[in-house]
Amino acid sequence: MDYKIWAVLGLILIVAEMHNLSFVFVFLGTAALATAITTGIGLTPGPEGQFVLFSAVSLISIVLLRNRIRPRLARGGISPDYLGQQVKVVKPIPTGGEGSVFYRGADWIAYGKELHTIEAGSMVEITGSDGIRLCVRPVDKPEE
Repeated sequence: MDYKIWAVLGLILIVAEMHNLSFVFVFLGTAALATAITTGIGLTPGPEGQFVLFSAVSLISIVLLRNRIRPRLARGGISPDYLGQQVKVVKPIPTGGEGSVFYRGADWIAYGKELHTIEAGSMVEITGSDGIRLCVRPVDKPEE
């Protein structure tokens, strides 16, 4: 395969990681870029060598680095200082699913542990985080 195909594949996989945050696509993308470089300079001219290199770099990097990098990056999601902050639901949060809330000037992925959908427009309290996802619970409405 041409090195340009590997380069484009690598970039697509890295962009996919930005949207998924599974910490797998980034390693596949890096392996594809490494394959593009070695193919471009002539070290892996045939498709067999390219696939072997791509597979080896992917597997080794996932096994050696994923579990070390993932916890460090996941900690950067939300500061504990913001626990208890009240935010507005922008997209409904279904039971067992995800919606979004408006927090610190941006929409954030949010999930709840409620047995009912949390409707858009309602206020929720941030109770925790899982990476960049916020765990929320409904705020009790004041009695009128």
